[in-house]
Amino acid sequence: MAPKLVMTLLLTGMVLCSVPGAFGAEEQTSEHTINGLFSPDREQDLRDLLADLPDIHVVQIDYENAKVTFRYDVAALFPNHDPRKPPTPAEIEQRLSHLLTEASMGTFSLKLTPAVPKEKLTKIEMNVGMLDCKGCRYAMYLTVTRVAGVEQATVGKDNVVTVWIDSTKTDRAAVESAVKKLERK
Repeated sequence: MAPKLVMTLLLTGMVLCSVPGAFGAEEQTSEHTINGLFSPDREQDLRDLLADLPDIHVVQIDYENAKVTFRYDVAALFPNHDPRKPPTPAEIEQRLSHLLTEASMGTFSLKLTPAVPKEKLTKIEMNVGMLDCKGCRYAMYLTVTRVAGVEQATVGKDNVVTVWIDSTKTDRAAVESAVKKLERK
């Protein structure tokens, strides 16, 4: 092969390798608020679940703030997308939430509405009845997070429910009322 042709091929290859997405890879990372991360043992549940979704990987889980950072290939999430018109961040978030919700049978999802910054939330702690199994803790979590204005909640094995609320939308009495209804069932 002529040296000039070899040099041209080499330079072309270097240019192609340096162009993001030249071979279809459009890997990105993004951080999301997640529903369903109500106790520390749920971190491993999330990791196990995502091990079965080969196109989405956990970069970091921030249990304290119910946040997760994902790494994913946009082309794998949207196999038929037009590379000239990439999906919007909202479309990516909706797709990730759909895949996560479907794979977990609804026990994990992304919080699609913008969360109020945690420093602007009011923290409430309550001792509740026996929560000796993950299912009981999950039921309590669902109960309190369905109260309008509850932005985040955790449920500990020590029977303590911690809720962060937007005090312009709800108060302790509304959360306690929801808990009492569940305890009566």
